[in-house]
Amino acid sequence: MSTPIGGPIGYSPRNVDIDAINRTGATLAIGDVLQLDLAQSDGDVSNNTQGDENSGLANLILPAAATAGRLLVVALATTANDGKGKFRLKGRCKCNVLNSDTGTIGGGMTVTTAGLFDATIVAGEVVWGFFLEVTGALDTELNLDCIFDGENGFGIRHA
Repeated sequence: MSTPIGGPIGYSPRNVDIDAINRTGATLAIGDVLQLDLAQSDGDVSNNTQGDENSGLANLILPAAATAGRLLVVALATTANDGKGKFRLKGRCKCNVLNSDTGTIGGGMTVTTAGLFDATIVAGEVVWGFFLEVTGALDTELNLDCIFDGENGFGIRHA
Protein backbone atom coordinates (compact mmCIF):
# COMPACT_ATOMS: atom_id res chain seq x y z
CA MET A 1 0.00 0.00 0.00
CA SER A 2 1.39 3.39 -0.97
CA THR A 3 1.25 6.55 1.12
CA PRO A 4 0.10 9.73 -0.63
CA ILE A 5 2.64 12.53 -0.70
CA GLY A 6 1.58 16.14 -0.37
CA GLY A 7 -2.09 15.75 0.42
CA PRO A 8 -5.10 13.50 0.90
CA ILE A 9 -5.80 10.57 -1.36
CA GLY A 10 -8.62 10.94 -3.86
CA TYR A 11 -10.36 13.92 -5.38
CA SER A 12 -10.27 17.08 -3.27
CA PRO A 13 -12.05 19.91 -5.09
CA ARG A 14 -10.46 23.30 -4.64
CA ASN A 15 -12.88 25.76 -3.09
CA VAL A 16 -13.09 29.19 -4.74
CA ASP A 17 -14.97 31.75 -2.65
CA ILE A 18 -15.97 35.36 -3.29
CA ASP A 19 -17.45 38.19 -1.24
CA ALA A 20 -20.53 39.68 -2.91
CA ILE A 21 -23.74 41.66 -2.29
CA ASN A 22 -27.21 40.08 -2.24
CA ARG A 23 -29.56 42.00 -4.59
CA THR A 24 -32.40 39.42 -4.70
CA GLY A 25 -34.86 41.39 -2.55
CA ALA A 26 -34.90 38.64 0.10
CA THR A 27 -32.69 37.08 2.76
CA LEU A 28 -30.58 34.20 1.44
CA ALA A 29 -30.18 30.87 3.21
CA ILE A 30 -27.07 28.71 3.28
CA GLY A 31 -27.17 26.60 0.11
CA ASP A 32 -29.15 29.02 -2.08
CA VAL A 33 -27.77 29.45 -5.60
CA LEU A 34 -27.39 32.92 -7.20
CA GLN A 35 -26.09 34.48 -10.40
CA LEU A 36 -23.61 37.32 -10.77
CA ASP A 37 -25.43 40.33 -12.26
CA LEU A 38 -23.23 40.79 -15.33
CA ALA A 39 -26.22 42.19 -17.30
CA GLN A 40 -26.52 44.95 -14.65
CA SER A 41 -30.23 44.32 -14.15
CA ASP A 42 -30.30 45.61 -10.56
CA GLY A 43 -30.55 49.40 -10.11
CA ASP A 44 -27.48 49.43 -7.83
CA VAL A 45 -25.29 47.81 -10.50
CA SER A 46 -23.72 50.20 -13.01
CA ASN A 47 -20.61 48.49 -14.43
CA ASN A 48 -18.56 45.29 -14.59
CA THR A 49 -15.36 46.73 -13.17
CA GLN A 50 -13.42 44.26 -11.05
CA GLY A 51 -13.31 45.27 -7.37
CA ASP A 52 -16.11 47.88 -7.62
CA GLU A 53 -19.07 47.40 -5.24
CA ASN A 54 -21.40 48.63 -8.02
CA SER A 55 -20.08 45.97 -10.40
CA GLY A 56 -22.03 43.01 -11.75
CA LEU A 57 -19.02 40.96 -10.64
CA ALA A 58 -19.84 41.85 -7.01
CA ASN A 59 -23.66 41.76 -7.00
CA LEU A 60 -25.95 38.73 -7.04
CA ILE A 61 -29.46 38.12 -8.39
CA LEU A 62 -31.64 35.03 -8.76
CA PRO A 63 -30.57 32.79 -11.66
CA ALA A 64 -31.97 33.62 -15.11
CA ALA A 65 -33.86 31.05 -17.14
CA ALA A 66 -30.96 30.57 -19.57
CA THR A 67 -29.11 27.28 -19.15
CA ALA A 68 -25.62 28.55 -19.98
CA GLY A 69 -23.60 31.75 -20.22
CA ARG A 70 -23.72 32.77 -16.58
CA LEU A 71 -21.61 32.66 -13.43
CA LEU A 72 -23.29 31.05 -10.41
CA VAL A 73 -22.43 30.96 -6.71
CA VAL A 74 -23.80 29.23 -3.59
CA ALA A 75 -24.47 31.10 -0.34
CA LEU A 76 -22.18 30.00 2.49
CA ALA A 77 -24.04 32.00 5.15
CA THR A 78 -27.42 33.62 5.70
CA THR A 79 -27.23 37.01 3.94
CA ALA A 80 -29.77 39.84 4.20
CA ASN A 81 -30.96 41.69 1.10
CA ASP A 82 -28.40 44.37 0.15
CA GLY A 83 -25.98 42.71 2.59
CA LYS A 84 -22.48 41.44 1.91
CA GLY A 85 -21.79 37.74 2.29
CA LYS A 86 -19.43 34.88 1.44
CA PHE A 87 -20.28 32.74 -1.60
CA ARG A 88 -18.73 29.67 -3.26
CA LEU A 89 -17.98 29.87 -6.99
CA LYS A 90 -16.76 26.28 -7.12
CA GLY A 91 -15.92 23.43 -4.79
CA ARG A 92 -17.66 21.39 -2.12
CA CYS A 93 -20.59 23.01 -0.32
CA LYS A 94 -24.10 22.58 1.06
CA CYS A 95 -26.88 22.91 -1.55
CA ASN A 96 -30.63 23.49 -1.30
CA VAL A 97 -32.25 21.07 -3.73
CA LEU A 98 -35.69 20.85 -5.38
CA ASN A 99 -36.84 17.36 -6.42
CA SER A 100 -34.16 15.83 -4.21
CA ASP A 101 -36.32 12.74 -3.78
CA THR A 102 -35.45 11.86 -7.41
CA GLY A 103 -31.72 12.44 -6.89
CA THR A 104 -29.02 9.82 -6.43
CA ILE A 105 -25.59 10.01 -4.88
CA GLY A 106 -23.26 10.99 -7.71
CA GLY A 107 -26.23 12.25 -9.75
CA GLY A 108 -26.20 15.66 -11.39
CA MET A 109 -28.09 18.86 -10.55
CA THR A 110 -29.21 21.83 -12.60
CA VAL A 111 -30.41 25.23 -11.29
CA THR A 112 -33.91 26.77 -11.03
CA THR A 113 -34.88 30.45 -11.31
CA ALA A 114 -35.99 30.21 -7.66
CA GLY A 115 -32.38 29.84 -6.52
CA LEU A 116 -32.46 26.09 -5.87
CA PHE A 117 -30.65 23.16 -7.39
CA ASP A 118 -32.86 20.62 -9.17
CA ALA A 119 -32.22 16.87 -9.40
CA THR A 120 -34.42 16.65 -12.52
CA ILE A 121 -32.26 17.52 -15.54
CA VAL A 122 -33.67 17.64 -19.07
CA ALA A 123 -31.78 17.63 -22.36
CA GLY A 124 -29.98 20.91 -23.02
CA GLU A 125 -29.55 21.91 -19.37
CA VAL A 126 -26.15 22.50 -17.79
CA VAL A 127 -25.10 20.16 -14.99
CA TRP A 128 -23.89 22.57 -12.28
CA GLY A 129 -23.21 20.06 -9.49
CA PHE A 130 -23.28 16.50 -8.18
CA PHE A 131 -24.86 15.01 -5.06
CA LEU A 132 -22.48 13.66 -2.44
CA GLU A 133 -25.44 12.71 -0.24
CA VAL A 134 -29.17 12.11 -0.73
CA THR A 135 -31.75 11.14 1.86
CA GLY A 136 -34.48 10.62 -0.74
CA ALA A 137 -37.17 11.45 1.80
CA LEU A 138 -38.29 14.92 0.75
CA ASP A 139 -39.10 16.85 -2.41
CA THR A 140 -37.09 19.91 -1.31
CA GLU A 141 -34.12 19.44 1.00
CA LEU A 142 -31.78 21.94 2.57
CA ASN A 143 -28.05 21.66 3.07
CA LEU A 144 -27.23 18.53 1.08
CA ASP A 145 -23.51 17.97 0.53
CA CYS A 146 -22.52 18.53 -3.11
CA ILE A 147 -19.71 19.39 -5.51
CA PHE A 148 -20.46 22.56 -7.47
CA ASP A 149 -18.86 24.49 -10.35
CA GLY A 150 -20.55 27.84 -11.01
CA GLU A 151 -17.87 28.96 -13.43
CA ASN A 152 -17.84 26.15 -15.99
CA GLY A 153 -20.42 23.58 -14.92
CA PHE A 154 -19.86 19.91 -15.74
CA GLY A 155 -21.27 19.85 -19.27
CA ILE A 156 -24.70 19.84 -20.89
CA ARG A 157 -27.11 16.92 -20.65
CA HIS A 158 -27.91 15.43 -24.04
CA ALA A 159 -31.06 13.50 -24.95
